[in-house]
Amino acid sequence: MVGSTRYPVQAIWGADDPAMTLAVYGEKARAAAHLAEVDTVPGKHFPQEDQAPAIARKIARQALGPAPSPAGC
Repeated sequence: MVGSTRYPVQAIWGADDPAMTLAVYGEKARAAAHLAEVDTVPGKHFPQEDQAPAIARKIARQALGPAPSPAGC
């Protein structure tokens, strides 16, 4: 949240990333962003290269979803 405006946040992780594992770093990202879960795509450390269409669908689904409510509502 920036000021009183909420922005959509999403974490998308390569499910089999050997360098930055979902269990450790994905969980840290989830907790830092106060998310219920981390979205995963098949792949390792560079999912944007291997799973670009899947990532684009996840981003579009969030962007087209309902607008976040103002803080305190």
